[in-house]
Amino acid sequence: MSSDIQNEILKLLSHTVLRLIRKQIGNNAFAIIVDGTQDISGQEQESFCIRYVDEDLYPHEDFIGLYQVDETSGSAIAQIVKDALCRNGLCMSMLRGQTYDGASNMAGKYHGAQALIKQEHPLAIYVHCSAHCTN
Repeated sequence: MSSDIQNEILKLLSHTVLRLIRKQIGNNAFAIIVDGTQDISGQEQESFCIRYVDEDLYPHEDFIGLYQVDETSGSAIAQIVKDALCRNGLCMSMLRGQTYDGASNMAGKYHGAQALIKQEHPLAIYVHCSAHCTN
């Protein structure tokens, strides 16, 4: 099997998994966990996870993607968050929580991604990622 065919199969499987996650979330509230890192070439990438509670009240935390970013300002990260949620069919109005590290571009009180998203969606509260160490 060629690498092109393998990549196509992986792409189809990932779309199927994302559709199942979207279906399980439905119109329920959810939270995002976003963290960035640089790859070996120095390119910044943001990982996205979604936390939600299913209809049986079981909490879930699912990885939904790794997104390459060209700029790491608060406004750029906020836009990537909106784009990622839109691409995955998740409604921003149901966003109830945001978790980032403490970097000013993410957590900044006025110009961080969390503040910019909260301006548009006041119910999306910010929690520093250290709070998740107790899980």
